[in-house]
Amino acid sequence: MEKGVDWKALSRYRENRTVYYAYDNKQTITNKLWRLSHEFPRYCVAAYDVERDDFEDFCPKKSVPLLRVVRKLVTAMHQTRVE
Repeated sequence: MEKGVDWKALSRYRENRTVYYAYDNKQTITNKLWRLSHEFPRYCVAAYDVERDDFEDFCPKKSVPLLRVVRKLVTAMHQTRVE
């Protein structure tokens, strides 16, 4: 990674003196995975706190479960490398 990259710019976030909260959506996840795959071709993805993803479409706007987005992007990037 480039030194001095502001990773906060790749996510919505809120922080106070002791806690940093990051919020990802379809676009921020896509941006992060695209960058990761181009800078580190042999990357690995780990997902944490997945129980908070909106699998039951509870959110009032169109729900986009982030794990589906991650799986779709990782699969597409892997297929591109294989071909």
